[in-house]
Amino acid sequence: MSRVRPGGIVKIPFTELPKEVQERFYYDPEKAAAAQAADMAIVQQTNQHVEESNKQQREAEQQKALESQLAQLQQEEETELPVQKNIYRSHLRETVRLK
Repeated sequence: MSRVRPGGIVKIPFTELPKEVQERFYYDPEKAAAAQAADMAIVQQTNQHVEESNKQQREAEQQKALESQLAQLQQEEETELPVQKNIYRSHLRETVRLK
């Protein structure tokens, strides 16, 4: 239930209203408790889904980062290998000339 005040709307839980007012609005504490428990279960389930979704997203981002690092390392390896071969060949030529 809510009440309009000059400063705004004030919400008053049915549990804090007099018994007569509760009865007039057919307030049933057992039904209210069951409804609140159902609402809490939905909130908990939603939170679990959000948590799982966030976990999957983090894992996908980590996988993507690892794949990117691997690709970069492979590219560096492909670039460095010919350079190392050329250095080795130059060194080999110099060694052969010295003999």
